[in-house]
Amino acid sequence: MKRGVWITIAVLLAVTLLVAAAIASLVAGVVSTVPDVVDIVIGGQRITLPELHGGHWLALTLVLTLALTLALLVALVVVPLAVLLGLMGGLLGLALGALGGVVTLLLVLSPLWLVGGLLWLLLHDRKPAAAGSATADGTATGERQEPGFAGRNQSTRMGA
Repeated sequence: MKRGVWITIAVLLAVTLLVAAAIASLVAGVVSTVPDVVDIVIGGQRITLPELHGGHWLALTLVLTLALTLALLVALVVVPLAVLLGLMGGLLGLALGALGGVVTLLLVLSPLWLVGGLLWLLLHDRKPAAAGSATADGTATGERQEPGFAGRNQSTRMGA
């Protein structure tokens, strides 16, 4: 691949890594503010989450970072591609509609093209060949031929 393509890929990878690092720092900040014991109440039923330790927080931070980075990449890559695909489908539909209209118009006007072409052939004034142009036997129209000489081999003439 060309050097420019590799540079573009490297820049996109670096931006992705920077975004992932920013998301990781945000997740770490949010996770550090969570109290040691979490109580969740759903429909009057209380659920108490046990206290999380270092390895649990690290795993939670990594999972959340990967999930948010993947969601960001989907939002930045898949959504524009889907929009582009939709626009291309619309343009293809318009192009096929225009092509169908042109083909229909050509089919409707084909008898007129036939009549016009025949009239042109009948009424076309064929001009005589211009002076100095070649004829079927290979000689120029302005050249005088000697009797009995075809004009193809000029070096066989007497006195030439």
